[in-house]
Amino acid sequence: NNIESTTTMTSPSSMPFDGPKMITFDGDQTLYSDGANFEENPTLANYLYLLLVNGVAVAVVTAAGYEYQVEKYMFRLSGLLAFFQEKGLSPEACERFYLFGGECNYLLRLGSDYQLKPVKEYGPGGWMTATKHLGQDGPVNWKEQDVQALLDVVEASVRTSIEELNLRGSIIRKRRAVGLIPKTGELISRE
Repeated sequence: NNIESTTTMTSPSSMPFDGPKMITFDGDQTLYSDGANFEENPTLANYLYLLLVNGVAVAVVTAAGYEYQVEKYMFRLSGLLAFFQEKGLSPEACERFYLFGGECNYLLRLGSDYQLKPVKEYGPGGWMTATKHLGQDGPVNWKEQDVQALLDVVEASVRTSIEELNLRGSIIRKRRAVGLIPKTGELISRE
């Protein structure tokens, strides 16, 4: 959960960066507390900024499944996006920042106006179209009825786990995901 050791860059122009081309971070429990937002953390925001200005693509991957309700994702990352704007992150660097929401079902990219924008799914240049070439077993190639059948199995499994483990949680079912959330006023241990 600590990315301070990921990079020792001191400024974007001090030396050529010879590190990863892309790095991903989970939102909850990595960039911010579980269920919280990235509000005030200038040290962490600066590390992410330095990665971007040094040519690294940065993606935040979150289970938050707001589909393409961009404003909800922007609220979750409001402090980070404000930091990028305050620092004057270049349009080229902005385009290297992504958010993958809903367990990798919704892809957004930061624009030069510091707003997240959906990346088209299908057609030329669409991110799901590109993944269609990974083979027929890839989920993007599944029929919608097969996706729903799988989600039915997952939901039944989670329901059984809640009952057998006496978890104080509820099932949440979305268009492309099934999840377990704590009941109001309850906590569920992560590990």
